[in-house]
Amino acid sequence: MKCLVGIDDTDSSKGFCTTYLAFKVASQSSHANFRVFGYPRLVRLNPNIPFKTRGNAAVCLPLETEEVKVTFESVCSIVERLSDAGNGANPGVVLLHDPRTAPYLRTVYLAALHGVVNKERVANQLRENGVPTFQLGNGMGLVGAAASVTFDESYDHTYELIAYRRRDFWGTPRRFDPASVQAMDRRTSPDTFNNYDYQNLDVLNATLTGALTSNTSAIRVGRARSSRSSRIRLRTPRLSPYGATWRCSAGTRAG
Repeated sequence: MKCLVGIDDTDSSKGFCTTYLAFKVASQSSHANFRVFGYPRLVRLNPNIPFKTRGNAAVCLPLETEEVKVTFESVCSIVERLSDAGNGANPGVVLLHDPRTAPYLRTVYLAALHGVVNKERVANQLRENGVPTFQLGNGMGLVGAAASVTFDESYDHTYELIAYRRRDFWGTPRRFDPASVQAMDRRTSPDTFNNYDYQNLDVLNATLTGALTSNTSAIRVGRARSSRSSRIRLRTPRLSPYGATWRCSAGTRAG
């Protein structure tokens, strides 16, 4: 059986990263009772939310499993273990079998894309419709999690190739040559973008804030509806010990 699991607000201003947590969930599929089908989704929401951690994006994992309840419990266990709730994260997890059965959540997605959404109203809607959820703290992550499972991937989107540093390097200074980023940018542009800021002489694809987010790098690839074919070929969704390819909504830009 196929289902969608939305996750949001597992990080805090002190660090950590929701995409990394979802990556760890996906990595379990090799020896668990579920598998990831298609690309995991990074769903951009309103970047002007005052209480956001950084760019305000939620994640959605498309899963296939014969034991939905057990799989959801496994995902929630990982969220509980790896969320930074002790420093203010308010995680939310939502399980949905088919977005077509929950048209009201489409309204939640559009509202979360452009405005501020009342968490209690969303929680009540999920509860009244029997949608399985999990939350920690005040559960604000339920809003982003609910929005992420209803994003229509047939809309315009891009891809991000996100890599994570080995754990033994976490918290240590980043060491990279900006000239190599410039060379990569010139070689792959316009098929990749937002790699380097030539005006401010700043590397953009290696995050330098937060305790764990400083251990991620992201290369943004192509546009889904580009008028020309990309030279960057993304054939099969790939997971490795140090990163994954994400399908990203293009509804907003985190700036």
